[in-house]
Amino acid sequence: MRCAVEGVDYTVDELTHVCHVWTETNDQDRRIVEENAFGILSPAYEPGPYSEAHEGGVIQFVGRYASFIGPRLADDGRPALRSVA
Repeated sequence: MRCAVEGVDYTVDELTHVCHVWTETNDQDRRIVEENAFGILSPAYEPGPYSEAHEGGVIQFVGRYASFIGPRLADDGRPALRSVA
């Protein structure tokens, strides 16, 4: 196995650019997640239904998870998992 060689397999400029893009993307993602978390903590926040157009995979996952875990939860008077998710 051959080691990567500067100038042949990569350049420092390429690595710096890729690293910059990666860092900027992660910073943007972090800000989005932090702002969403801040919004959820607001007393005005009310959860809504999932978007069938954009969150179909999430809907399927929650449905399967609820079907699996629901019967395994003790009946302690709390709302069923399906009504929470």
